[in-house]
Amino acid sequence: MTTNVTNPFPGVYKAAYLEELGVTVEEFARDPEAALNRVGQYDACDLMKAGLRPLMPAQVRLRQAMEKKWAAEGNPAARVPPPRPILAKHRHARAILVA
Repeated sequence: MTTNVTNPFPGVYKAAYLEELGVTVEEFARDPEAALNRVGQYDACDLMKAGLRPLMPAQVRLRQAMEKKWAAEGNPAARVPPPRPILAKHRHARAILVA
């Protein structure tokens, strides 16, 4: 017997790399918010609304490692809201990184 699963937000599923992060379409269809939270893409929809792209899998893993370390040190990460749409026009700005 086959079950037809409708993905409620196909753009989000693909853009947030949920398949690569281990989220099935069925899991995402049941509870999109819980699936995004579980894999560390909790801000993907807000970023997309602001005209930005969600984090890539390597960035998600780095954020999770940093949040885990901060929590172990007694400084849990404060989830800062993503930039407002008005700032999206600056997403192509270049930055100079100083090591």
